[in-house]
Order: sequence, then C-alpha cells, then structure tokens
Amino acid sequence: MELIEEKVQLIAKEILEAGANQWTITKIIKSLTEMNTASDKKLREKALELLKELDPNAAIIYERFSKMKVYTSKETISGFNRGNIITSLLKETSISRSVAEKITVEVENQIKDANISFLTPSLIRAWRKADSA
Repeated sequence: MELIEEKVQLIAKEILEAGANQWTITKIIKSLTEMNTASDKKLREKALELLKELDPNAAIIYERFSKMKVYTSKETISGFNRGNIITSLLKETSISRSVAEKITVEVENQIKDANISFLTPSLIRAWRKADSA
C-alpha cells in the first residue's frame, strides 16, 4: 500500500507543477487511491483523464512532461524530473534553493516552448546556464 501512496504522491506533485490547483489535485488523489493498483501506467492514464476534465490547461503541460524523456549521463533513459535540475544546481553551485527553483522554472518554460520530447543533460545545462547568467 505504501508503494501506491508514493506513486500517487509523485503524480500529485507533478500535477501541481503542471499548474493545477489544490482542489483538482485532491480530487485526483482521491480517485487514484480508490483504484487500488500499483500500475504506474494505469495511475498516470487515469490522472491525465481526470486532469483533462478538471483543468485542461494543466493537462496539456502534465501530458507534455510525462511524455518527455531524458537521456541521462549514466546512459539510461528516464522521465523528466524537475527535482533533478534543482539538486544538480544545489550541488554544482553556491546558489540558494529558492534561486535554484526559479532557474528550474525558467528552464521548464523554455523546454515547454521548445515542444520537444527528448532531452540530454547537456541541453538542460545549456538552458540552465543561460538562465543563471
């Protein structure tokens, strides 16, 4: 059950980052929890379906980011996670967390505007450096 809760909380965080309000997120969390499945794919599909009904604008952003893949420096492919950019900034620089979060938002906005579905760490760093300059 804890695994399901962790997955639902991660999805809720991603939906929040896509711009949904707390009411929408709460409604989606309740519905996902009632599904009682550990299938990440099914949970995400249901979340997107509900988000399209409740907040179409957030659904567009959520869907775009959920489809986006990053070719990591470990030569694996994983889903986009804004937390990785924040963590990287905090490790590699002496900036505060709030500044790291602001830079990350700017990088995300550039990624959204570029409308791409595949990223590399060097591309993310290039956007990050442009925003921190």
